[in-house]
Amino acid sequence: MIEPLSFEISTELSPADYDQILRFVREYYLLVRPDVFGGVRLGDINGSPALAFSLFGPAGEWRIDATVQAANPLRVRLSPLGTSCKPPWIISAKT
Repeated sequence: MIEPLSFEISTELSPADYDQILRFVREYYLLVRPDVFGGVRLGDINGSPALAFSLFGPAGEWRIDATVQAANPLRVRLSPLGTSCKPPWIISAKT
């Protein structure tokens, strides 16, 4: 099993734009690819806007559950599930 991976992305967004960036990613990147992304939902984590979704591997061999918490920096957590196929970018990522 692959351990969850967390990282941060620095931005120059103002707090007023946090919700908008998550809605943009949801609408223009995730919802347009239902063959790859599922369970797309907006919510909050500890009072901060958040986006959660799953990325599915070929033939359902693996799944990555992702959450993005809007803050400065953006907080990203990837939780891979399944061991029969490991995406190479997850294997080589460092925490």
